[in-house]
Amino acid sequence: MQCVQHAIVVAYVDVTPGHGGSPAAQAQYKVNFSYVVHKGFWIFTGESIHVVGRGTDDALVNFSGLKKGQMLRPNTTSVSIVLPPPHFGAARVNLGQTTLSESGGLFTHLSHLFVSDPNDARKALAAAQARIAAAATNSDLISRAESSTRTFLVKFLGRLGFKHVAVVFA
Repeated sequence: MQCVQHAIVVAYVDVTPGHGGSPAAQAQYKVNFSYVVHKGFWIFTGESIHVVGRGTDDALVNFSGLKKGQMLRPNTTSVSIVLPPPHFGAARVNLGQTTLSESGGLFTHLSHLFVSDPNDARKALAAAQARIAAAATNSDLISRAESSTRTFLVKFLGRLGFKHVAVVFA
């Protein structure tokens, strides 16, 4: 099995934007890495948690702050709309599609018979979430959100009779 130390995009989903800070695009990610809890000595100590799973991140477009001056209608068939640029939502780990498996040295396994720290699993999941967020910033998710929003507004306003629709992100 190939072990990827970061998150990789497995799919993009274009979402029809709605009101407020709704998603305009979503990326689905796969993570596969080992979170080192503590390094050990040979086979006797040390512990790591192997994380294999999936998660998502959204690119959001905020329509709620749209003001009258941001919709310009020079004539009855044209309209220009100025929107704030899309931004990333919170990266999410899909717990239903994610597994954590611990491995450790002999003495580490023996000590877990008496005490185990659930914070280690939380830290491993937080590391997965951070990898998804980092992968999102290095993807074309923002440009996909712009394109999805532009397509939606051109179709929507076209049905209302506008023949020329310009959407600007500023």
